[in-house]
Amino acid sequence: MVANKIRTARDAESVREFADRHALDIAATIPFDGAVVEADQDGVALIDHWPDAPSVAAIQQLADRLLAAA
Repeated sequence: MVANKIRTARDAESVREFADRHALDIAATIPFDGAVVEADQDGVALIDHWPDAPSVAAIQQLADRLLAAA
């Protein structure tokens, strides 16, 4: 599973508890990122809008993990 829009440590813990209860692995945790909202409002790709955004780094790590598993 992918935890998305995580704002706080409490959010992350809630997702971990849910995953544990349902025997799910967390493939990635994507933080809430205002850059995503801005890119969406501007109608541009996030990676073009703010390539150094925390969410971009987390998504890149997920992509790398998935590609390595393929």
